[in-house]
Amino acid sequence: MITNLSNNKTLFYSLFLSVIIFVSTSLYASTTISTNIITDGNVGIGTATPGAKLEIQGDGNQLLLTGGSLATDGTENWLNVTGTFPTQTTNTSAVRFNITPNTSATSGQWGLYTSINAASVTSSNTIGTVSLNSVSNTTNNLRISVSTGTPFGNLGLYSAAVGTGTGLNLGVFTEAVGGILNIGVGSKSIVAKDSATNVAVMGVALNTAVTSPIQVGGYFGLQNTTPTFTSAALIANNGSQTSPIFLAQDNGSTIFSILDGGNVGIGTTTPQSKLHVTSGASATTTINVGELGSATSYACFNTKNTVGTDISFYFVGTTMVVESNTCR
Repeated sequence: MITNLSNNKTLFYSLFLSVIIFVSTSLYASTTISTNIITDGNVGIGTATPGAKLEIQGDGNQLLLTGGSLATDGTENWLNVTGTFPTQTTNTSAVRFNITPNTSATSGQWGLYTSINAASVTSSNTIGTVSLNSVSNTTNNLRISVSTGTPFGNLGLYSAAVGTGTGLNLGVFTEAVGGILNIGVGSKSIVAKDSATNVAVMGVALNTAVTSPIQVGGYFGLQNTTPTFTSAALIANNGSQTSPIFLAQDNGSTIFSILDGGNVGIGTTTPQSKLHVTSGASATTTINVGELGSATSYACFNTKNTVGTDISFYFVGTTMVVESNTCR
């Protein structure tokens, strides 16, 4: 049996313990709202054939939740979805948004948008979106060799951009602005567990195409312009800034540095030449070249003399030999 209420009526209904209360009032003559109730318990608003317990069809706002205050102990939610996954053979989603984009749109089209409005708060943190996965899983497969698809294991968040056009695909993009400490992306992996491997950040890339492929494992830059990428496992770019390109630290102390302009320092943060090695003012600086203790390993140095001729030098016993060619 289908009950159809329409024609110059507006319908306010609430479902509580399987009781449906109808309250109708007259509206404009042009207004038509259709509500259909199916005997098997499905309720349709804007459709005569609802395919779920509640299905809403129509234009404009479909569902508005304008909740007031919540319990201060965290036991209440404006929207709470609970359930248990079935035993399935394919991927199953508890909540799914399946949206078709408009190909003529000239502005952003967002499948899901969450916002915490601007305010001054004293709470320890505010989070736009929280994703928590506490499942105990024995599967451990990053599936690096697969071009698309989730790893096998526990994921807190998975995001994929798989468009096949000539535009940008960006799996995750984050911004942090306006604060005293702004961190665009923060991650941590801290646990004391035997045989565990903790990796805070991992990035891999591979492009095996034939024509001008570019592959970059990771890019870090001090800039507000789009980078010009060139293939490398890791790129550090200080842009137009004078800050160091790279610093390696041991317990907070810099032991290796690449400064703006390219000078490299080992044991110094102020290298005075392309390579500056020091053990400090009160210590002897020792540099080993070649395999010490091996009779078949020796060092040969290539350079130029003052007139620009290529020369090389090496040691035979304790005697230095200089030749007018370069060693290979």
